Amino acid sequence: MISSVATCRAKKWVEKQMVIIDTETTGLGDDAEIIEVAALRCDGKIMLNTLVKPLKPIPVSATAIHGITNEMIANAPSWPEVIGQLILAAGSDDFLAYNSAFDARLIKQTTYEHYGVISVLFERFHERHCCVMDAYAMYRGIKKGDGYKKHKLIDAAEHEGVVIEGSAHRALSDCLLTLELIKVMAKGDGHE
Repeated sequence: MISSVATCRAKKWVEKQMVIIDTETTGLGDDAEIIEVAALRCDGKIMLNTLVKPLKPIPVSATAIHGITNEMIANAPSWPEVIGQLILAAGSDDFLAYNSAFDARLIKQTTYEHYGVISVLFERFHERHCCVMDAYAMYRGIKKGDGYKKHKLIDAAEHEGVVIEGSAHRALSDCLLTLELIKVMAKGDGHE
């Protein structure tokens, strides 16, 4: 059964103590930048949790989602100060993220905004990721077209009865939610 594939992946992620990354951003488009990043190892150790000062102001529409204001990031480190810490926090393995394609794109995009053409030095990092949302879609097993229905992080957590302290749409809270979902999948309960 396909959910057992997701369970095996989740068990491997926990056993290898892989790192979960989440970002909060100034938006969703091609000009969006990272304004908060967290990295959490699968044993629960926080490897990184920081706000990031972007090159451009945070739009009100983005603040309405995650609650991060321009005042909050005024004295935050810039992306060049954070990217090295993030790479060290992630280690040599692939990193995990709930919607890893988005987080990887924003890591690449923000790096390019700050470094221009030399951002290629970081390419290996943003290319190596595993998507927890895809694994969870297999785990739930709700067919959609040729694949499986994808679920928002908050909806997946609610369905599995996962509750954590903290605000949704903040990087560390989303890492913690993702970790708890990985633990649920690793157990394999209820979807076999």
